[in-house]
Amino acid sequence: TDADVDGCLKGDTKVKLLDGTYKTMEDLSRVYPTDKDKFWVWASDKKGNPVPAKAHSVRITKKVKKLYKITLDNDFVIEATDNHPFRLINGEYVRADNLVVGNSLMPIYYKIEKGGFYPDYEMLKIGKKWIPTHKYVNSWKEPDLSKKSEYITHHIDHDRTNNTPENLTFMTRSEHSKLHGKDTSLINDYNGSKKQSQDLKKNWENSDYKEDMLKKRKEYLSQPKVKEIFSQNCESQWKNNDIAFRMQMTRVVNVAKKAIEEFGELSKESYQAKKPKSGVPNWDTVFNKYNFQDEKEFEDYVRTYNHKIKSIEVIKVEETPVYDLTVDKYHNFAIQTGEDSSIFVHNSHIQTLLMTFFFRFLKPIIEKGYLYLAQPPLYRYKKGKNETYLKDDKALNDFLIENGIGVLESETMGTQDLTELFKLVAYYKMTLMEIEKRFALPEVVRYMIENPDIISKDNQNLSITLEKHIANLGYNILSKTVNEELIHYFVQTNDGLEELVIDDNLFSSPYYNEAIYMYQKIQDRMTDEFRDKDILA
Repeated sequence: TDADVDGCLKGDTKVKLLDGTYKTMEDLSRVYPTDKDKFWVWASDKKGNPVPAKAHSVRITKKVKKLYKITLDNDFVIEATDNHPFRLINGEYVRADNLVVGNSLMPIYYKIEKGGFYPDYEMLKIGKKWIPTHKYVNSWKEPDLSKKSEYITHHIDHDRTNNTPENLTFMTRSEHSKLHGKDTSLINDYNGSKKQSQDLKKNWENSDYKEDMLKKRKEYLSQPKVKEIFSQNCESQWKNNDIAFRMQMTRVVNVAKKAIEEFGELSKESYQAKKPKSGVPNWDTVFNKYNFQDEKEFEDYVRTYNHKIKSIEVIKVEETPVYDLTVDKYHNFAIQTGEDSSIFVHNSHIQTLLMTFFFRFLKPIIEKGYLYLAQPPLYRYKKGKNETYLKDDKALNDFLIENGIGVLESETMGTQDLTELFKLVAYYKMTLMEIEKRFALPEVVRYMIENPDIISKDNQNLSITLEKHIANLGYNILSKTVNEELIHYFVQTNDGLEELVIDDNLFSSPYYNEAIYMYQKIQDRMTDEFRDKDILA
C-alpha cells in the first residue's frame, strides 16, 4: 500500500495534543527527540474511531527543495513531501503525490463548549453527537468504571482542556463533592439568584442548548439511571463512529454542499436536484436514518464537514528540513486543519528510523550516495528491447488500460475520460475480488454495494430485500437468523452450500467501504451510453 513508504511534514505543521494544545513538528522535535520522551496525540483505529496514542522520536528526517501544497475546502493548507501518506475517509492511506482533488480525508472534530452542561470543557464529535472529551478518554482508559453510575471523571490539575489519561481519574460523586467543598458556598449563593435566572434565560434562547436540555430531561423522566444511559449512548456512538458511517455521510454531505453552492440553500428540493440516481440516500432517508431534527441542524452539520481536498500544487522551496514522528500501535496521528478540526496522517516506519540513524551518526554514507532503500516492482512488461516495471496490481491494470484503450470507441466520452473510467472499473473489480476472499456470496454483497438505499438500521427490512434478490439469483435459503446484531443465512447455490453473515464485520470492512466509494466515483463519471450495461462484463 501507499503507507509502506515513509514521508515527512513541514516543520510548521501543528499536531493536536491531548493536553489541549497544538505544537509544531519543529517544537516537538526539541522537546521529544527520542523514544524515551513520549507524549499523547490523537490517533485513528482500524474503524476510524479517534483514540489516545503515545508518540515519540520527533525528528528531522531530511531536507528537501520540493513540497506538495494541499489545500482543503476550508482553505487550510498542509505541506508535505511527495511520499507522505494521508488517511482517506475510507481508511485507505494514499501518498501525497497520489492524492487527487475531491479526496475526502479522515477527520476528527472538537470544540470548547460555551454553555450547557459542560462550559469550558472540550467536546469531541462522535458521529452526529458531541461528547465530553474527558469522558471519552477516561472511558477508553477505564471502560469498566465508566459504566458505573456512581463514578464521574475528574481533571486532576483542574484544567478542563487537559485530557491526557494521566490527568483524568474516576471519583465517586461524594468524593468529588468533598474535593470541591470549598466552592459549595459560592454555588449555594448562585443557586436561586437573579444572576442564575438571567443565565438560564440566556441559555434557553440558544436553540442548541434548549434542544439538548429537553432531550436530557426526556431521558431522565423515562429512565431514572441517567448516568448508565449516558454511558450506553457513548458506547453506542463509539461503535457507530466507524468508517461505514463516515463513508455514507461523506456522500450525503457532498450532495448537500453542491445543493448549497448552486441554489444558495439546503432544502429537500435542492438536495434531490443534485442527488445522483443511485449511491446516495434520498432526503427523507437521510433524516430518518441519521435523526436530523430539522433542515437547520442538517445544514449546520454540512457546513462544518471540512476535510475535502480543493487543490494540490507542487511548490519549490529553499532547502527546508522536514519532520516526522513515531506513534506506537496505531501508526498515525492528527494534524491541525482548522480551528476545530484535524485530519490523520501516517507516521514513520522503521525505514525512516534507520535513515535518521545514518543521517545523525553516519552522515557521510548518505552524502556520498552509499545508502539505498529499495521497493522492488511486482511486474515487468517487455516488448522488444523496451521494458516497463510496474509496482503492483493497480499499476499493472492502469498500464494495460492505457495501452489498450485505442481499440475502444465511444460516442459520448473522449479517450482520456474513457481511460479514467476503465481504470476505476478495474480497481472496483479488484476490490470486489478482495471481498470475495473474505465474504461468501459476493454477488449479494455487490448488490448491497450498488444499492446503498436498501441498507437500514432495521435488519428485518434489509433481510426481506436480500431474500428477494437471493431468490432472483435462483438460490434457496435453507435457514436464517435475523436480529438486531446480524443477518445469518445458509444458502444453497449452484456451487454448493454457502454461509453468509451480514454484520458489523462486513460494514466496517475497508474493502466493502472502498467498493462503495469506487462505485460512486464510477457512477459520477459514467455517461448514459454505459448506464444500462454491466460495468464488470
